[in-house]
Amino acid sequence: MMHIEMYAMEAMGYAVRIAAAAYVAVISTGSTSELRFHAGLQASVLCGTISFIYLDPLFLPARLEIAEVAPYLLGIIASFVGLALGTLLPKFFPGASLGVTSALLLLCFGVPHFRILGLSLASVGVLVTMILGNACSDFCNKTSSLLIGGGVAVAIIDPNFFPYLRALGGSTSDHRETNISFGIYWLLSFLVMFLIWVLNPNGGKSSIHWLFYGRRKIPTVSISKSRTSIVTTPPFYQFDGGSGVNFNMFDPGNLPTRINQYVNLVYRVCDDIGNFFGFQDSSVRNQAEHLLILISNNQRDMKIEGIHRPASPIFGLHKKVFSNYSKWCESMGVKQNFWGMHTERSGRTGIERLEEEERVLATDLVLFFAIWGEGANIRHMPECLCFLFHKMMEEYIKFHDYIPPRTLYAGHYLDNVVRPIYEVVEKNMKSKADHPNRRNYDDFNEFFWSRSCLMYRYTSSTLDPDLEATGVINGSLPGESEPTISEALEKAPKTFLEKRSWARSILAVYRVLEWHIVTFYLLAVLAFSIELVWDSIYIIKVASGVFWIFNLLHLHWNLLEVWCEYPGIQLSGTSVCGSFFTLVTRFVILVYQTLYLMWTFGSQHGECLGVEGDSTFWWWQYIWISLLVMLPWIFSASLQIYPFLTTMILSRRNDYIQSFLNILFPLSRLYVGKAVHESFKKTMIYGFFWATLIVFKLWFSYNFEVGAMVKPSMKLIDDYLNLPDQDFFKMVGLLLFRWSPQFLVYLVDFSIWYSVWQAFAGTAVG
Repeated sequence: MMHIEMYAMEAMGYAVRIAAAAYVAVISTGSTSELRFHAGLQASVLCGTISFIYLDPLFLPARLEIAEVAPYLLGIIASFVGLALGTLLPKFFPGASLGVTSALLLLCFGVPHFRILGLSLASVGVLVTMILGNACSDFCNKTSSLLIGGGVAVAIIDPNFFPYLRALGGSTSDHRETNISFGIYWLLSFLVMFLIWVLNPNGGKSSIHWLFYGRRKIPTVSISKSRTSIVTTPPFYQFDGGSGVNFNMFDPGNLPTRINQYVNLVYRVCDDIGNFFGFQDSSVRNQAEHLLILISNNQRDMKIEGIHRPASPIFGLHKKVFSNYSKWCESMGVKQNFWGMHTERSGRTGIERLEEEERVLATDLVLFFAIWGEGANIRHMPECLCFLFHKMMEEYIKFHDYIPPRTLYAGHYLDNVVRPIYEVVEKNMKSKADHPNRRNYDDFNEFFWSRSCLMYRYTSSTLDPDLEATGVINGSLPGESEPTISEALEKAPKTFLEKRSWARSILAVYRVLEWHIVTFYLLAVLAFSIELVWDSIYIIKVASGVFWIFNLLHLHWNLLEVWCEYPGIQLSGTSVCGSFFTLVTRFVILVYQTLYLMWTFGSQHGECLGVEGDSTFWWWQYIWISLLVMLPWIFSASLQIYPFLTTMILSRRNDYIQSFLNILFPLSRLYVGKAVHESFKKTMIYGFFWATLIVFKLWFSYNFEVGAMVKPSMKLIDDYLNLPDQDFFKMVGLLLFRWSPQFLVYLVDFSIWYSVWQAFAGTAVG
């Protein structure tokens, strides 16, 4: 009876393995239309496998039980790093994956020098995909997917395959016992999957596909063409004073003296701007009255004592209205397009010079308010308004002097500028798709945070017949051959993808979590050192593990950032290179940090990586390499002491500084949030508030949360060391079970003390 049960269990085990192998075959032979998904999956499997194969022999000499866990932990982390790298560079990783997988297959047949062969084939695969393009990427993607799937299927069916592969790959000797049967099994598995794919090339996608991509289906919609026909209408209206016809709120011929002195100036400019761009008559009248009221209000504010009085209220109003446009131009790295910067000033002085400057500034103001007045929902996109003003003023500067002057029908701007943009925005805002597949105002507005938006023309109208008829302009207008901004917005990707997951909330508060984890570890080290009477050198060595925790956490945050950004967001080349550099560097340093720490607390004397040294030697190697990952954090933390330095560095237009920031500080790529510093005095008060709060919180947590757990933990460890048949992982699990509630309380009580401190601060301030 026992034999029957044993055979039944074995049969069930084989059935489960075969089912798992079949599931792998379904994944591998499924549709590869999503290149990014399959590239990430392939890179994940290969990075995790190869990392474990190479790292496992390096940790054995440490002779620590925890060192046996390190290769598995680093292998899992390598899998996630590979998944991120594959999604970042989907066109290059299939070639590299095919090269490495081919080297592993040849290794099973006894071909030596796997490291050199794998690196060479991977480099060749990347170069070939770069040269041949998408066709080669698709071929490498499908071939490597089938090869990796075949290898995984063999490893599932035969548990001896992976240990055999690990023994071959981890050995440095060229004389190894090979078993070509595993290579034959792998090759046969590949051929079977290839036949399945040939018979059903559009096979089902893997069921885990939607976990990575979500239910993402963005329909293709053809771009609607805006009206570009020119309607013959009478010339632009003429203001006729107090006839009661051409005004909205008040009669231009019967105004207070404070407003009346600017009426002729504003109306003349409105006449010119309205005719040139084809604004609607009623809209221009409304904005003329709007501008006059603003000038009047600004003139009244000039009379308040203690305020610096400019020569004219138009000067102050111009500075306020165009403050964001000036910052936008600075961020784009382009010169501001103001009318006054492109007009020759006469030699007049006194009142005549002041009137000339007022007319110049009024031209800018009228154009901006006319754009804003007919902007409809485009007003929700402030940088889009900056783009329109920049392009339209550029056109006005070039063609305003032509005789006869350009005159467009009233409504031309609405039909050919506002309407095409509005239709794109309206289609997305009225879409019933979920937020990952629907763009909102912020997504459209952030399109104008990149200088690439200047490549497009602002209007969808063709060559102006009025100017063409004069014979003055026989070619295209500025940017006429460029695509329109509405076409660019139609194809623009999302700039922020809010995936509904707890991981998103963790990333939002990662600084808070990081601080709690690091300080909790340091408090635990302090508590154990007092109870066990460690010497100062040993305390420093144990406490230095905080650098490993820092690097692991930051690597985790970087992986979450890639997960949040893909596949719905397309990043620039600088952003991709920055993420790639950060992930690879942090993982490589994490591997060496782990290795050096194991040797620090392992054997007192030994040889590793061809270098011989004692525990102190390996600890110093750990410190030096940890400084590399701590330098960005130290740099960022130092700037918080004097926040103005942060604003100054983020606002610098130096290419080297911006490249450095884009790589190490991704938030610096944003247009907003670069000049939000407070004064040094307020910073010191703010710092004092938090410093006192943190000191009290740490004291309380040490005495009532952390210190109380030391003796129970020591009893568990003592039982493991002194009692027979005790399992290491069971002991670790019990310790985690004991400490987890304390850590949760440690996370929560900060909000309680913050409420108390806030009450104290409010009482002190009054």
